[in-house]
Amino acid sequence: MADASRAEDDPDPESPEIKLVVVAPQVRSEPESSEEPGPPASGTDQPEESAQPTPTLLGDSQAFSPELSSEEKAALDFIETFLKSENQDETSKLSFLKSVSLLCQAEGVIQGHLESFCSKEVLVQTLQALILQEMDNFLPSSVLPQTLLCIADLSQVKPGLHPLQKQGLIEVSIGSLFSLPCIILLSPDPVGPAALYIKTVNALSTLLSALLVENSKLNMLVLQDIVEVTLPWLASDKVHERARAVGTLAQMLKFVDDYPVLKHMDLFSLAGKLTGSLSLCCIDLSQEICLWSSQALSYFFSIITRQRYTSLKTTRVDHWRLMRDCEFQKNIHSEWFTNTEDIVLLFQKFLSPEERADMLLAVTESMRDASRHNSWVADMILHVVLKPPLPRIGKVPELVRAINSHLQNFSYPWIQKDMQKIFHLLTQRHPEDVIWTLMEYQDLDEQELWRILASDAKTNQEVLSVLKKKLWTVLAHETEEGDSREPLQLTTIQATEALSKLLLQAGCRREVPAFYPTLLVALLYQLSFLVACEDREKSQEQQGEPASPDLMSCTLQVLKTLIRCVGNGDQVTYVQLHGGWNMLSGQQSHLKGISLLGRSMVEKNPRYNPSLFRLLFQILQEGSHESLVPTMTFFTELLRSSDVAALVDESIIGLMESWMEARDPAVHLLTLRAVANLGLHQNTEGYLLELQPVVLSCCCYSKPEATTREALAVLRHIIHMADPRGQALHTLEIAAALHPFFDDESEDLRLAAIETYGALMDRLRGLYLEPRVRRQVLSSLVPLVLHLEDENVHVAQLEEGKRTARLFLSQTLGFFTHSQASIRRVAVWFVGLTIRHLDVQDEGELERVFVALRRLQGDPDLEISCLASQTLLILEAREKQSPCCRGLASGFSLRRTS
Repeated sequence: MADASRAEDDPDPESPEIKLVVVAPQVRSEPESSEEPGPPASGTDQPEESAQPTPTLLGDSQAFSPELSSEEKAALDFIETFLKSENQDETSKLSFLKSVSLLCQAEGVIQGHLESFCSKEVLVQTLQALILQEMDNFLPSSVLPQTLLCIADLSQVKPGLHPLQKQGLIEVSIGSLFSLPCIILLSPDPVGPAALYIKTVNALSTLLSALLVENSKLNMLVLQDIVEVTLPWLASDKVHERARAVGTLAQMLKFVDDYPVLKHMDLFSLAGKLTGSLSLCCIDLSQEICLWSSQALSYFFSIITRQRYTSLKTTRVDHWRLMRDCEFQKNIHSEWFTNTEDIVLLFQKFLSPEERADMLLAVTESMRDASRHNSWVADMILHVVLKPPLPRIGKVPELVRAINSHLQNFSYPWIQKDMQKIFHLLTQRHPEDVIWTLMEYQDLDEQELWRILASDAKTNQEVLSVLKKKLWTVLAHETEEGDSREPLQLTTIQATEALSKLLLQAGCRREVPAFYPTLLVALLYQLSFLVACEDREKSQEQQGEPASPDLMSCTLQVLKTLIRCVGNGDQVTYVQLHGGWNMLSGQQSHLKGISLLGRSMVEKNPRYNPSLFRLLFQILQEGSHESLVPTMTFFTELLRSSDVAALVDESIIGLMESWMEARDPAVHLLTLRAVANLGLHQNTEGYLLELQPVVLSCCCYSKPEATTREALAVLRHIIHMADPRGQALHTLEIAAALHPFFDDESEDLRLAAIETYGALMDRLRGLYLEPRVRRQVLSSLVPLVLHLEDENVHVAQLEEGKRTARLFLSQTLGFFTHSQASIRRVAVWFVGLTIRHLDVQDEGELERVFVALRRLQGDPDLEISCLASQTLLILEAREKQSPCCRGLASGFSLRRTS
């Protein structure tokens, strides 16, 4: 409830313009003097009460009611006559008004329905027309206040006024009073025009109060109509008009504050605009306006706190403190207007985000005023409202449009700078809404707004963070559920275009490096997503976005701009020269494009490789998205960097091992390439040996040929790198894994397996072999010897085959001294088969064979001795043959002696 002391809070009595407004509202007709004409008395020519009623012309279906007295019937007759009359002077108007008031106060009308006697709509239209006629006069007559009182009486009888009728009456009634000349200029005589003005003020107060009350409840929608009509007058350049407006608002808010139950409070939508306008008036140059504004704010704050405090997340102690501060300020009106900061801070707690936006819009609009004082007041209020921590604000698009439209129209440069700061604060608090507005409204001066946006480091960080988040939703293949507090949601193409516009601004270059890895990966994922869709337009429709074939080219362009933005223009040129940008947009070449981009990162842009690698590793650890293959492709290429290789630890090795559990052959192939790239660097031997099972699993199970060839290449690298004398090299497992490929249908696989086996045997030369390894080696001799006659020249006759023959020959000579005669016999026989694949120029190998065979000629086993002698004869004959006949020796069959 309002404080009882408010009735005594009268403004300065020296100001008649303000004093006239403070009259307690009464829902009644103002008593008229005896000079004013009244309704005609009932004479002899009037019908008697017992006579039949005479139909009225207010409506064809209307007729007299026997419930009316003769005086009331006479008033009804006069109303009918007045409406038919064309010449309506002031006296007849006053008589008409008194007749309407008398009819409204009739007992039969009050208890029944006015439509039983006359048309209420006709009366309302007539009364509204009388007010408009009075507004055409420079000085009002007594008709104006009496019309206002008549409307107040009419509003209290049934049927009630329609909301549209109320709106029209409020507009013309308020306009009729506010547009009057200043009464101080008219006459200081209190019995002249000034007295009539006071009477009009009181009548308007009575009318507005009557319209506000419906069935003992106060209708806030009617108050909204009153505020909506009154607010424009607060911006008038005439002091007396502003004073009338703010005085009327203060009086109406005081009247509302006295009602404990307010109807449609939740539909009252002008709280923010009213707060902003009254806050501006609190520092008006007119002392009277300041006082009335502070009083109006105190009443309104009492209304707001009483109606909304239960729905706010404040403790009872906080509410008690707010109410205490409010009551304190209301009792000291002289200090209220000097502390606008307190006003704004108090209202921030009870205004909704949309109402705060309305307050900002009202204050921003006033900054266009040419008055330096008004601009300063508005600027000060904006700074207070937007002081950190910044509250939530609604209607962001409208605020952005207002700021943009006012930037070039402000009268003072310091206001433009402050508006830019406000734009930054608004963007930091609601970045997505601001970006959406900049992308949605094409009529804005986008270039200038983007330049302003990019000129602040914190704003850049907020915007880049929002754009990064929006672009990453493509990775998850999901539409981000919008926060109910954030109704404006950026689409993917809007976020991409916004990022392009922001990156073109020089002001954002300092903040981009911190977001570079995430933005780069997000754009690559977006490209992968677009490429994966067979029908790009269909994909965009599924996302709820308008189909646009330019999204792919836009994404590629933003990717180039992003790389240039961090100073790596050479990388863009490198990728362009190798056709990488075209590869990225092709379905068949997309992964090659990613691989080329990753290679360019290693060669041209090593600075961000570690941060990119850590981000990719984090993504791969999650493993819940469908972009695994593109991510692994980029991840694999980055392993070529020595800086990245230094980051490899057991967690990364464990991740590589887990990839082999996938069923996708592409994942297995990329895993092998990652292992191979890791092996390019020093101090990675331990990790490679640890990954031997992963590589061998690609050989032991049925895989695509490309995967198996890659696995064999990685095995050769591991064999060359590892120390065969230790236990880390899985010699037996490698040999066993290679054996099945000796007879593979693929010539390339046979060649790769034999080369890998040869590398393994070369590493084992001169070492003691465990029995299991020895048996595995012996089991491989026959297929290897047979494949010396392979139809594939790459297996049997090329330089790689000759090198293998020398390797096998060298290994076999070691068995000439074996303790078992049977093994020595097989070794001699195997040397006879292998030696023919050596050229005569291999003098070193031939000499070793001659020496070993001559030694076996003295072997105690006769069979071995004969076989050695026979082999020597063949070799000696081969040396003596001419080059043209040398091929004949290759056709000899060396048979074992029985």
